[in-house]
This record gives sequence, C-alpha cells and structure tokens, in this order.
Amino acid sequence: MQSSMADGAFWASLLAGWADADLAAPGAQSLMTSMRERDVALDPTLDITRFGMGTPRPEGDSDPNLRYVRADLREMWQLRRAAAPGRPPGEQAIADRGHAKCDEFVRRYHEMGGRVVAGTDVGAVGGLVPGFSLHAEIAMLVRAGLSPAAALRAATLDAARALRIDAETGSIEPGKSADLVILEADPLADIRNLGRTRTVLRDGVCHESAALLAAVAG
Repeated sequence: MQSSMADGAFWASLLAGWADADLAAPGAQSLMTSMRERDVALDPTLDITRFGMGTPRPEGDSDPNLRYVRADLREMWQLRRAAAPGRPPGEQAIADRGHAKCDEFVRRYHEMGGRVVAGTDVGAVGGLVPGFSLHAEIAMLVRAGLSPAAALRAATLDAARALRIDAETGSIEPGKSADLVILEADPLADIRNLGRTRTVLRDGVCHESAALLAAVAG
C-alpha cells in the first residue's frame, strides 16, 4: 500500500525502522565509515520527520510564521492535515524512539569526522516555512550533538563545500558573495538567537529584517 508524506502512516513506517535500528552494530558502523571515506555529505532533514509525525506544532493562525506563506498554500496544508488518518495507540512512543535514533546517527557520523550539512527539503511537507524551517533544522542539529559553531557551519561553509561553490560563498572572505545577516544576539551562546535577525545583506545591499518580513506578511 502506498502512502504520501501527508499521511501519518508514511512517517510511522519510516520512524519504526529507525526506532529498531542498532547504530552500534557492525553493519551500521561500516555504513558510516564508508560514507566518511567517500566524503558523503549527510543532510538529515531532521525537521521533516518531526513535522511529519511526532512533534506537536502550532495549528492555523497560532503559528506566527504562517503569515509569511501564501494563503492558497496554507489552505492546501490544512486540507491535507484534515484528510490524514488518525494515529494508532502507541505510535508516539515509536516516533520518539525513531527521532532519538535519527539524532544518534547524526551525532555518530559527525563525531567520526563525517560532513553534516543543514537542509529542510521545504515543500515536501506542509507547514515547513522557508527560512524559519532552516533555523529550526540548525537548532535540531545542536540538539543532536553538534556544537552551535558546527551547526552554523553545516548551513554555511560545509554546505557550500558540499555543493562545490565554496569559492563563491559560505564564509565571509574577500572576493566572495556579500550575502550575510547581522543578528541581535550571539547564536554561539544560544542557537535560538539565529532567528533574531536585524539586517540582511544581499549582494552587499543592506535590508532591514523587519521591513522584509512586513513586505511578505499576509
């Protein structure tokens, strides 16, 4: 039987496999070693599995970030959510174990020197708001075991290296694209400060964050 990403059964099946995984087993260790030796970039998209199943999220207008999403897209997400079947008893416990194993896989791969990058696959799952979902993903990488500095690199320089565009972007250096953000507080002290954006520089032109958000708010 096929199911879509809008169906809780899809995520239940996915997370059940993770819940039963033994990441200390020789097979899992061999997989991670092979990935590291081949410099495979791991983009775990942790926020997708948590949004798909297992983590309560604000519904409707109670999620302030939804005002930055087109009304027709919000309506489609609501229809998909309403059509999704209910979750059977015990599914939450499986989801929690599955999420913990996903975190463990990321942590183990990072600790053995594997490259971890940040991405959210926006569009695959309803409710993932572009930009804001990346902030959430970076915070989840910290929760999985990366330091705030490593999680920020996963979304900047390490991601650029994985895409082979690090000569153009990914860090603040002469000759690279003048794209960066100025924050109101230090994300190394608290990764949640990443969302406290004051100024956005795009191609060297400054834009105030509040004005940009006001221009797209629905």
